[in-house]
Amino acid sequence: MVQERHNPKRRNMLAESRLISEWVAATYPGRGAHFQYRVGSTPDIPGIDITDEGEVAWARSVNRRVDAVIEPPPELVVVEAKMWDASSAIGRLQEYLLLLPASPDFPRWRGYPIVPVLLTAQHDPVAQHLAEKSGIRYVFWEPDWIGEWYAMYPARRRRAPHIGLVERLVSRAEWSAADTRGVDLRSTAPLEPDTGASG
Repeated sequence: MVQERHNPKRRNMLAESRLISEWVAATYPGRGAHFQYRVGSTPDIPGIDITDEGEVAWARSVNRRVDAVIEPPPELVVVEAKMWDASSAIGRLQEYLLLLPASPDFPRWRGYPIVPVLLTAQHDPVAQHLAEKSGIRYVFWEPDWIGEWYAMYPARRRRAPHIGLVERLVSRAEWSAADTRGVDLRSTAPLEPDTGASG
């Protein structure tokens, strides 16, 4: 088992950085990529005249950072990675997409399709459902080191909560949204409680 060397927050950040760098290298070999890319325009700072690249970098240090941006062609890919709680990244991705057109590099990317991606090493059916409903590509990817990394945490953190129940609820919700005219809903069997035995 991997020995504890970092506090939990730092360890999580390092794992997310490793996850996304390896996934980008494997999925987009040879493509230009920017990690921890700051989106949005350069802020105006009262009383300071920003004149060189160092000052620009300093001024932009307050901007939001997306985990990775992969340059086109054929598309501009915007990626946020999560080790768990992947659904929390959906709102962030939407915020980054809102700010991206104001970024200094965007004019040379204009005209290419923008593909937002939620990358996670822990399958989360809620995140997948919400991401796909929001037009975000959901990617579940497990590198060979991921099992050892998750082994450092309690069993309850090694999988998204209530996976079996959530998958059945999502399935039932999608079924209910379909045309059910003439169907006696009282005759449908209730969902069984989730025992955690299946994913």
